[in-house]
Amino acid sequence: MIWRLRLKLSRLYVLLLQHDKINYANVVWCNLSLPKHRFILWQAVLGHLLTRDKLLLRHVRIESPLCPVCELELETHDHLFFDCIYSQHIMHKIEEWLGVAIWPSKYGEWTAWMVGRPKGLLQRVLAAALAATVYFIWLNRNSCIFNCSAISSTRVYFLIKSCLKARMLGLARKHLGKKEKAIVECICHL
Repeated sequence: MIWRLRLKLSRLYVLLLQHDKINYANVVWCNLSLPKHRFILWQAVLGHLLTRDKLLLRHVRIESPLCPVCELELETHDHLFFDCIYSQHIMHKIEEWLGVAIWPSKYGEWTAWMVGRPKGLLQRVLAAALAATVYFIWLNRNSCIFNCSAISSTRVYFLIKSCLKARMLGLARKHLGKKEKAIVECICHL
């Protein structure tokens, strides 16, 4: 009797897992991204990064609720990754480099944007660019708080480019189609 109950519960559990499949998982967990970039992107998409607005909700004492990067507005996920002048400057440079807009305009549009990405190598490149950008924006934010120093947006742009180029060169050794090789060549030589 207990065995039958376990079997039915395990079936129910499997069914629940199948229905709760996350549509944006391919973007967040893209193997072209570095693992630490994937993790921070995942936390950012879920809204779990401890920005100052979240710390205030948990009654954590902080010096200022303002964004530590621009010091103009309350630090939220929306502000840090979309409205902050620093983040907008970095994204503008990345979009110019890749020749494609890779950033949604608001935090609430993030998951919808991720689901609608093109498939194949181009999707993986855009996912890796997004993950690296989120990671370095978060890294700079933490540097502003804990080291009292900021990483210049130009430096972050070059760090993102070098990460992507290194990952793309690692792909070049694998068997890629003609179109994928052209994408790798284009990204690595820009």
